[in-house]
Amino acid sequence: MSTFDESGLPGLDSMLDSIRMGDNVVWQVSSMDDYMHFVTPLCNQLYEEGKELLYMHFSGHPALLHTLQQAYQYPVDI
Repeated sequence: MSTFDESGLPGLDSMLDSIRMGDNVVWQVSSMDDYMHFVTPLCNQLYEEGKELLYMHFSGHPALLHTLQQAYQYPVDI
């Protein structure tokens, strides 16, 4: 298993110097459309590499990853 992972967005990987094992990927955005530009490539990359995806859903809007059956989804009622 490599120490560095790809986000599915080469420009983001270059800017962040890659994502490291154990990093938490958290985004604060004003629009769900903005968020989907990051989360979709990341989820696709993880799926292609056969890696686990843990999705914690903290909001009142519908879950965004409902079509990704390979994700472990945990809705959190706060």
